[in-house]
Amino acid sequence: GVESSCQVLITGSWQRLDVHKGHKGRHDIMDEYIADIRRARSTILISNQYFISQRSGQKEVDEYTHPRNEVGLEIWAKLKAKIDQNEPFSVVIFITIKTGDSHMPTMKTLFDNKDKENPGGLKPKLIKYLKDKGSNKDWRDYLAIAFMANVADAEYLERHGVPNRTQGFPAEGKALFYPIFLHTKAIITNGAAQIGSANLNDRSLLGSEESDAELNIRVVGRGSFEFLEQVMQRYTLHSAPLFDNSAPKWTHLFHRGVLAREINSIASDNNHKMAAYYGFDFESGEDWRYDYRRMFPGETQALKPVEAMFQLEGKESRVARSTEFAAMMQGDGQDPWYREVSGPRPTLAGFIYPWTENIYGDPYDEFWLGTQNTNALLRGIVN
Repeated sequence: GVESSCQVLITGSWQRLDVHKGHKGRHDIMDEYIADIRRARSTILISNQYFISQRSGQKEVDEYTHPRNEVGLEIWAKLKAKIDQNEPFSVVIFITIKTGDSHMPTMKTLFDNKDKENPGGLKPKLIKYLKDKGSNKDWRDYLAIAFMANVADAEYLERHGVPNRTQGFPAEGKALFYPIFLHTKAIITNGAAQIGSANLNDRSLLGSEESDAELNIRVVGRGSFEFLEQVMQRYTLHSAPLFDNSAPKWTHLFHRGVLAREINSIASDNNHKMAAYYGFDFESGEDWRYDYRRMFPGETQALKPVEAMFQLEGKESRVARSTEFAAMMQGDGQDPWYREVSGPRPTLAGFIYPWTENIYGDPYDEFWLGTQNTNALLRGIVN
């Protein structure tokens, strides 16, 4: 019953695309992002390389990152309204696990909890709001944040057509882990979808002099639901939900506002199998193969009690391990990690894993304070 349509949206300035909107550039993509978020009835699904947006309290708690687009604030306003109305609603975010020097602003948009009374990050803000309301709802019913990765042994690769003479092919008894660099730029809401070149950050959305030229296609009608089914099929390798057997298609969960719960269940199940098989536990941020130590200990963040008590690892070693882990998770050309494994690769539901605040810990850790995050000019470009 929804009229189908298709339109072209742009971000541009007089420097790029030579476009003007009054005395400013064009930011049609951001305008429609916000309009579609406000119109969303049950679900917002985002798949993007970045998630960098303005967050409440950022100027008071953050000296380095001040994104100006309000997409994140609009998502929170929608979530809050649906909670107040006691209506089911889902925000599902698929995002790259590590994106160069733009990584710290993404972590803060999602997980900033420096101001405990007014968290800036989307997830801690949601958790605190539910607690303050005395709600019996679980935050996982409303929000899912996941990244893409894979683990493969020789049998798995051969079954998928990879010749065993390929460089880097794992030896018998070993498996390799690699993150998947998610380059999709899409948002799907009820009856509308955008896909194109625009990242979710200021550089792609504001239409200012520093902005890139971007082009998105916005589809309204049946095509948006077909796109949703294709995305979920590709990310989970299943044409229907796995845990909610009442839904024959992904679209059913989308319309009921319960897609976040399903994605969290799939990501958590994949994570448990990954931890048992390979050692990486992304929910806790720990490596089961090395006495459950942090995969990313950082430079200045607080140590676990046992680490602090016995001083098990010095700062230099923590920084070296953090550098190695961050480089591996970059996912755009780094070599995969190889480990010995017992038994065959477990059956996994596609490639999604939970991206939690425990993976990298404190987004204010000094490990992230590189030139691009502390130089005002470069920071504006990155954001």
